[in-house]
Amino acid sequence: MQGSKLEEIQFDLPGIEEKMRERSRGILHYIVMMVALSRDKNISHEELINWIQEQFEIRGYYHETLLQYGEGNKELFLQDFVKGRSLLYDDIKIFKDERGDYEVRTSSWWLHQEDAIFFYFDIEKEEILNYVQKLAFLKAKRLGIVLDIAYHNNIEYAKISAQH
Repeated sequence: MQGSKLEEIQFDLPGIEEKMRERSRGILHYIVMMVALSRDKNISHEELINWIQEQFEIRGYYHETLLQYGEGNKELFLQDFVKGRSLLYDDIKIFKDERGDYEVRTSSWWLHQEDAIFFYFDIEKEEILNYVQKLAFLKAKRLGIVLDIAYHNNIEYAKISAQH
């Protein structure tokens, strides 16, 4: 402002890791809210996921992606899957087998921490986990990828291979 003397105030701002976790928490909160809204409006996970995929379809995402990269492009799907998983999961490890298929191993910070968002929106963590998996399964299928996900000792094992 003109004529006013301003004094800068210093705050202890979060570091990079804390910012990243807060951004991840924000993404998780929006997923919880979206799933809760769909539940309250009697929209199933499948209907919500189909609507999301339909928006990609209508706007040409799948057409362009398949034209540019081809069906069953494991490397492309792997890159997209890992980017998405990095928003909600920690300790991402990627392995490639002798057939060229991939296995992505991740652990989830939010499954093992309390977060009030689950209480406020009356959502179980397993419901969010199931929703996120279904979303990934449908996208994989649309791109010609087979995605298998299993859990063992709090680790998610995601196997990525091309449809035969």
